[in-house]
Amino acid sequence: MDFLTLAWWWNLVGLPSLIGIAMAIALWRRRSGSKIDEIALAIRRLGLVHVILALRAGVALIQELLTLRVMGIPQSFPGTGIIWPFVTLIVTLALGRGLWRRSTSARRWAIGWQTIQAAIVVPVCYFLWRYQAPLELADWPDHLVSKGYPFLIIGLLLDPRIARGFKSDSEPEPSSSRPMLARAALGLLIVAGSTLAVDVGDWLARLVEE
Repeated sequence: MDFLTLAWWWNLVGLPSLIGIAMAIALWRRRSGSKIDEIALAIRRLGLVHVILALRAGVALIQELLTLRVMGIPQSFPGTGIIWPFVTLIVTLALGRGLWRRSTSARRWAIGWQTIQAAIVVPVCYFLWRYQAPLELADWPDHLVSKGYPFLIIGLLLDPRIARGFKSDSEPEPSSSRPMLARAALGLLIVAGSTLAVDVGDWLARLVEE
């Protein structure tokens, strides 16, 4: 069984199962009476999401540079294959660090950055719809991360409860107030981590085959 088949089964069966198990554990911890600041947890998970997005950009950048070194020409257009992944790597790493520390300025910059991403996604989605580009069901994690995450992250960061969590002098909200925020961020984190693992695995598999 090759890696593409394994990735197909993972995206359609393994990843949804993992998300279900993680949500069940989160629900059990809440019902067990664990004292958790759900808002702070959601913010830090969003920070980790940005770190994973940075790592994905780094993997894409390394692959492009290796192709350039071997073939003498870039694999794709330099602007989209080298410059943009490099910018994404630097920006999302900085945003991830700031969100982990619950920096108010990091929240503002993250909203701005994701707005730029969303502005790029809209014409891309229109192009796919206009020309009826085929979409594989097994590729749903990549489509969600690349096309849905900007809107989902903006929505979470604009939530008033999340906004209050960035204030250092704010009182932690009860864990029973908005557990869905932390769970939503957990779902985003799991899917993003899965796409990173699949990208790295696919890269390593192709290196072995070569």
